[in-house]
Amino acid sequence: MRSLVRHRITGERPWQKAYLRFRELERQLTDEDARGWAFLTLLRAAAQGSHVFKRKLREYQAVRLGPNPGLPEPPAGLIDELQTLARLRSSYDREETGFVFEDVYHLAFHNLMWWRGYGRPIPPAADCRRLYRGQRKDTWEVGAKIYRGLPEGPERQAALRVRAASACQIGHAIAERLGFSFEDAMAVAQHYSAAEILGVPTWLVDFSRDPWVGLFFASDGGETGDLGIVWDIMPTEYTRFSAGEGNPIGPLQIVVPQGVLRIDNQAGVFVIAGLPQIFDQYVAFGWDTRFRQHTGLRFEDPVLGISADTIYPPEDPLRATLAEVRAAAVDCGCGPGTMPCAVSPAVFTDPFDPKTYEGLLTCWLEEFLGERAGDSEPAGLRAALADLAGFHARLHAPDYAGRLPNIVSRSLNRLRDAFEALCFQASRGEPLSLRGAVEKTYVNQMFGSGDQVAVLLEALNETLGREARTP
Repeated sequence: MRSLVRHRITGERPWQKAYLRFRELERQLTDEDARGWAFLTLLRAAAQGSHVFKRKLREYQAVRLGPNPGLPEPPAGLIDELQTLARLRSSYDREETGFVFEDVYHLAFHNLMWWRGYGRPIPPAADCRRLYRGQRKDTWEVGAKIYRGLPEGPERQAALRVRAASACQIGHAIAERLGFSFEDAMAVAQHYSAAEILGVPTWLVDFSRDPWVGLFFASDGGETGDLGIVWDIMPTEYTRFSAGEGNPIGPLQIVVPQGVLRIDNQAGVFVIAGLPQIFDQYVAFGWDTRFRQHTGLRFEDPVLGISADTIYPPEDPLRATLAEVRAAAVDCGCGPGTMPCAVSPAVFTDPFDPKTYEGLLTCWLEEFLGERAGDSEPAGLRAALADLAGFHARLHAPDYAGRLPNIVSRSLNRLRDAFEALCFQASRGEPLSLRGAVEKTYVNQMFGSGDQVAVLLEALNETLGREARTP
């Protein structure tokens, strides 16, 4: 076995040094002979803290001195290093109130046992249980660029249709030039939508199949004082929200164009999502990944091959091709006065209209009733769901959204929970109570956050006072 050189984890960036040293050891031990593989168990235990490491080391020594004397004895220098890593892992408590990771490498170090390790391939999109998106500020919404800066009121739809028409034209031009499907071409358009390349926003959102790539983007360009974040979505759960024919939020469609170097290097995957205000309600996973930004500190991992040069290859011939496509794009028949061709109707759903959420709840209700063939629809349930839709829409109106900064408090998860609570009431023959359903779900889930609980109850009282159709 090659010598395992001892490194001291000191200096200004202890988390960066600890993360990179772990990764070096992981690669070295993985690529070694059987003895290296034996030590990997101890390395991974160290990344879980002192208690786990000490227990695993005792177990390892007991097996080595007993039933399996062929196990190699860990070098003293390696044990010292692993103890240092373990102590560092035990030096913080993520469950502490208000906890935020000290920097991007602190978050990286914490996730060594949860995210992809050295030697593990990135799964294809169809097999991904989670998709990841890093953002430099935790306050930024997760949504398609096409919706940013749209005017309020009746002018919104007209402006959105003009933008969609421009994106559709570019999509058709790229598809024709590269021989792609329209969906793949739109993914390329989104990936190169920056002003200096195509300058056309689309209704797609960029994600990655690799959380470490998400961490690169979360820290790239971060500035001291901001909080970065890595959001993640579970496609199977989104499918549950978008169930039913005619669902106003549309199905979750995942697109991965083949043979595009930059997209390949980023393990890129593109989600066709209608509305940021709807999509944002789903993306409630990731609050526990927030980290403090430090100007100039960007996550890179030479072992996994993640760097600025791999994420943004200096030689990218497609950029020149797309410049030609942009110049040659012509009207494809879309226009602001008609529904743009090849664009999902969900793109034009109004995220502030209670009818949108009523349509969503109706789709869920039809699925609920379909699973109970032969049972009659409970009396008054649709009216109760209409009131629930009004309550949920109110939470996203400007008067309330600004006072409910935690996305979870007004997410689709809470809407689904309240829907199921009402269905449970109906299935048991109980009187339908919107207040009871909301207090059991929205309110109880925010227990301990007094200000937000008060806002939720205010919105509930206003809904019941103005629109009450249920007890």
